[in-house]
Amino acid sequence: MGKGRGPALAAWLTLPLGLILLVGSLLSVRSAYTAVTVSGGSMEPTYGVGRPLVVQQLDGDD
Repeated sequence: MGKGRGPALAAWLTLPLGLILLVGSLLSVRSAYTAVTVSGGSMEPTYGVGRPLVVQQLDGDD
């Protein structure tokens, strides 16, 4: 192996792994959280009508 090829090879191996981890984490967050908008006044004064919220989806066991 020539001088300097080790770091270049490590970069080429690390880049796809980093992209896979990034896409996987984005998909995980996207499936666990949902953006909603408050449509009624039942949550006032804490949350006003039309305010956007991010909520976590839980099943009955959580």
